[in-house]
Amino acid sequence: MNKNIYSAIIDRLRELIAGTEWEGHVFAVGGCVRDSYLGNNIKDVDLAIDLPMGSIKFAEWLHRKRLTAGRPIYFPKFGTAKLKLKGFGNQEIEIVQTRKGRYDAGTVDCPETVFGSILEDARRRDLTINSLYYDVTRGEILDPLDAGIRDLDAHQLNTPLTPADTFEDDPVRMLRVLRFHARLGWPLRSDIYESMRPYVSGLSEISAPRLGGEFFKAFSESKTLETLDAFRDLGIFDYALPLLNKQLEIDQEAWERIRRMTAIYEAQGNPDPAIMMAILLHNIGLSLMPEPDEKREKEGLGQVHISSKLAKQLVKVMKVDRSVTNDIGFFIANQNRLRKAGPDGANFSDRLLKGLINAAASPERLERLLRFIDIMNQVNDPELKNQTAAIWERAKTRFSTATKMDKAPQKKRKGKNRNATSEESANTANKKKKRRRWRPRRYSKSSSNKN
Repeated sequence: MNKNIYSAIIDRLRELIAGTEWEGHVFAVGGCVRDSYLGNNIKDVDLAIDLPMGSIKFAEWLHRKRLTAGRPIYFPKFGTAKLKLKGFGNQEIEIVQTRKGRYDAGTVDCPETVFGSILEDARRRDLTINSLYYDVTRGEILDPLDAGIRDLDAHQLNTPLTPADTFEDDPVRMLRVLRFHARLGWPLRSDIYESMRPYVSGLSEISAPRLGGEFFKAFSESKTLETLDAFRDLGIFDYALPLLNKQLEIDQEAWERIRRMTAIYEAQGNPDPAIMMAILLHNIGLSLMPEPDEKREKEGLGQVHISSKLAKQLVKVMKVDRSVTNDIGFFIANQNRLRKAGPDGANFSDRLLKGLINAAASPERLERLLRFIDIMNQVNDPELKNQTAAIWERAKTRFSTATKMDKAPQKKRKGKNRNATSEESANTANKKKKRRRWRPRRYSKSSSNKN
């Protein structure tokens, strides 16, 4: 979403709440305020209401006024709601109430809905740069901690409380801090990084969907190699992806290959989370099937296919879009598709190419698969550096030929005209009705007796 759409949503909200009970109580918060200040594209619009259960009540108010596209989704347990404002397409808005306090023991995975002030709410956040509020009514930014604007201008990453207090309260914030370090490229102080170590074990109390969701987001950024190293160094994989650790125990050289693939992926400067996750999980089946078996591979029961199915199961838990999950499984399942194609793809027949194109279903998906295979080739088989480029050129020719065939005028065929108008179809039907029906010839008894 560009800044103009975000501004239009804020202006619309200001107009709607003017003179109502909500005036002065609606705030844009977090990432949208941060990105707007930095002049970056805005991913999500989040609102905070500084009234008890204000999020639910404000969403209900908008719905009663018929200002929402469809019915809002309510989460009373968490004090949040999601809705789409009329006139802004599928842009989803999440609404929360301002909260206070720390998580109690055993509830780190379930934020309490205890109402608090804006200052108390700001102290609960992961970074000061995410603790900014935009007053929709007054049209100004609030900086409750007097640190958010300062750190944005200085390109610094700081926690609202001491790092220890921030991470002890909610260990998932460690993943978020590392993610913003990767996204923004701003330096991360060594004391903040080292403060994470004692609280990594707290990730064991986090549910798989919540932890997995943050894990996936961390590898959706363009810069991922440093995040990869930090996760291994801090032991985050022990809780977020334990099967990877088991694989690395079996294959001592796997980690270095994954790092080299990630470095190539990062250098390309074209972030694609499905490809990055495929790099990370492409041989995860090794944890369940240590010994490769070529016969089982042909039967679809070998390491590659197990890795594909296992990766889809792991990513599904992360609440990732189904299309992304399917892409990850597709990339991993087809990682060896060009194994015998040769350096220039000459050994890859037209029949095999047609099968690959049909499996990919679209030029875009095939190009991404070839990108993934090329990254693997650069690490595992450098002599195949021109393989995927040659295959892609042949595939493009086939795609362009297919497009021309689709655009070519079709010859008229006798019989039913599928493009005929309803009036023409009706006339044809009437003519058929007027035709004399064939009936079997009847013989009288007398004539039959003659024979």
